[in-house]
Amino acid sequence: MSLTPLPWSDQVPARLRERVGQALAGAVAVTPEEVIERAVALTRPILQDGAGGRGTALDLLAADAMVTHALHQLADNPERFEDGCAVAMTALSSMVPTGD
Repeated sequence: MSLTPLPWSDQVPARLRERVGQALAGAVAVTPEEVIERAVALTRPILQDGAGGRGTALDLLAADAMVTHALHQLADNPERFEDGCAVAMTALSSMVPTGD
């Protein structure tokens, strides 16, 4: 199952569209799971470095848009929904600092 293109409206800022495109660049099969993994890869350094502020806003917005879209795609495919959500939860929870 490949991900359908993101349904951008003309109200979505071009920079956000471009950032999502950059995050997905080079993907062979853009599946919901792949999109979530790439959103995690975009977000993990921000959480690990303790960086924050306005400089990370675009990456966080892009990751949010990617995860939201991937979950919508999974919801449209009931036979894959449960397994896809389990993959998503595992990937997203991997970003939680362990306190080490």
